[in-house]
Amino acid sequence: MNLVVGCSARNSLRLYVKIPERSAVIFFVDGLNTESIEQLASSGRLPTLKRYFIDDGVRFANAYSCIPSDTYPNAVSLLTGKVPGNHGVVGNVWFDRSLPAHADYTKALSYRDVNYHVQEPTIYELIRPLRSVSMQCATSRGSTVDHHGGVVEGLQWVGGNFSAIDSFSSRGVHDTIEAANKWREWPALQMYYFPAVDKYGHEFGPQSREYERAIEHVDRCIGRVLAKFNQLGITENTLLVLVSDHAQMLTPEAQQFEPMHELISHYGSRLAAGYPLSGTSQKRYKELRDRDIIAVPFRRRLELHVRGKAGWSEPADSATVAHVADEVLRVLRESAATNDSWPAYLEMMVTRADDRAANREIQLRILTSKGVRLIDANQTDADWFGKDRYPPGTLDELRALMQHRRAGDIQMFAAPGFAMLKGEPGGHGGVSPAERHIPLIFSTNALTPRHVDTPVRIVDVMPTIMEWLGCRDRVPTGLDGRSLMPRLRYLNSRGVDENELGPAEK
Repeated sequence: MNLVVGCSARNSLRLYVKIPERSAVIFFVDGLNTESIEQLASSGRLPTLKRYFIDDGVRFANAYSCIPSDTYPNAVSLLTGKVPGNHGVVGNVWFDRSLPAHADYTKALSYRDVNYHVQEPTIYELIRPLRSVSMQCATSRGSTVDHHGGVVEGLQWVGGNFSAIDSFSSRGVHDTIEAANKWREWPALQMYYFPAVDKYGHEFGPQSREYERAIEHVDRCIGRVLAKFNQLGITENTLLVLVSDHAQMLTPEAQQFEPMHELISHYGSRLAAGYPLSGTSQKRYKELRDRDIIAVPFRRRLELHVRGKAGWSEPADSATVAHVADEVLRVLRESAATNDSWPAYLEMMVTRADDRAANREIQLRILTSKGVRLIDANQTDADWFGKDRYPPGTLDELRALMQHRRAGDIQMFAAPGFAMLKGEPGGHGGVSPAERHIPLIFSTNALTPRHVDTPVRIVDVMPTIMEWLGCRDRVPTGLDGRSLMPRLRYLNSRGVDENELGPAEK
């Protein structure tokens, strides 16, 4: 192993630094569309991603994020191997009736609170005493180094210069080098987070030149990190992972609606949106005594919490929730065009249909333009969705979500191409495959490059990396994700197309 030796502790590794047999690096690009990568790479505009991932990686062509398809829920799913309904971070914004409290990670003073709300161990915690580094990612609980920005980075966030944040993240490789010299060992796991692609997708739309430029800039940032790794001679047996948390969907102004206006007009002061609470729990409950519904609106998703018969300290029963859901739908239908029996901007509404406590036993009530259907616990995606191509595990994710106390009793998801808030030409947060389709590519010298068509999810990344790092025995039981290493190893050892495998071999 040839290590560069120099005078700067931030630019070169000391000879005494121990390099682990295997390490992993996650490049987490927020809001990155798979189709955009392919188009830009084919035109020569993404040289780094093309070289290391598209040409030399194992690409999972049907990889999906979890419900809801927002950043914080999926960042936590990436690190825990659990779906949002099972790890507790059920949205970028949520309301918890048991406290009662309202959380909002989109604010400058609260974006790091997510680390206190995660209810499952992260990969950083599970691989200890192995070292880890997190660069610019708000969700970082347990990492040995947690670099989430200082004054300069904060000013860039406030000023809207998100590409500068991407640059700060990539330059964090020097912080990693400095830390490794101090520890006398190279970290087993690193995460580099890049937020600009998502931010420009929201502001200008995923088909804009600004969005494309942000992706090109990320390509250069990742190239900077990998160039440094090559210089240090530490790329051998390093698993590189390119992943996103969700895609960006175009939501033109003509298809932006605000159903909250109609609901506020109908319910008046009985409904509160994103209700901020303070003081003791007794005082907070007192503030809510005149509220029957708490709404949490977020771009392509709107959720409603319904007051229980004894107040906000207990959940509403399924019959009460169903009554409110039907009333809400009637209000929205009356506000739509006279020839619309179903609001065009709404894909589905989901509620609990019974009051059983176990996630896997819950019965769902799903309302769509085709009517109302009850979904039993033993029904699968194929039973309900038929030939519609929803990502795998959709019903199980909805069941888990509907049981968590932080998730709304009524979940409303926007139809593809529509938004339930105005002001941004790009959005996500719903259940459609288009906004949940994410890039997921693994690359290292130990793998044979190829495409894999098997559907996978973001929750599969965590157990895969843990097995790669030799920590398979530390993987918790009951994960929603599964390790993809058997498929990756198979490609390397035998090199046969996966579709040629028999059922027993798969």
